[in-house]
Amino acid sequence: MREPQVSLRLYIAPDTLPSNRAIANLHRLCEALMEAPSNVEIVDVIANPARAENAGITRAPTLVMNGMRPWRRIEGELADLTAVAARLGLPIRSNRALA
Repeated sequence: MREPQVSLRLYIAPDTLPSNRAIANLHRLCEALMEAPSNVEIVDVIANPARAENAGITRAPTLVMNGMRPWRRIEGELADLTAVAARLGLPIRSNRALA
């Protein structure tokens, strides 16, 4: 049986410090993962409020991982990348990769 494709979607409020930090941390996380997600998307909740509402997003930034059930969601700046990777169940190459 084939592994499900992992997709990460980050909902942001543009030009805010928390969202800018979350974007930077998401890029760092993707570089540190053993296997890169099949898709990474950043959704502007101001420009696309219906998408955020349909996904049940009430705060920005919020990271959602699709492709596995249940979907996993993390709110905030994603500052502790080791904890983010663990919460998503995604293996990282090493903790040094997150330093």
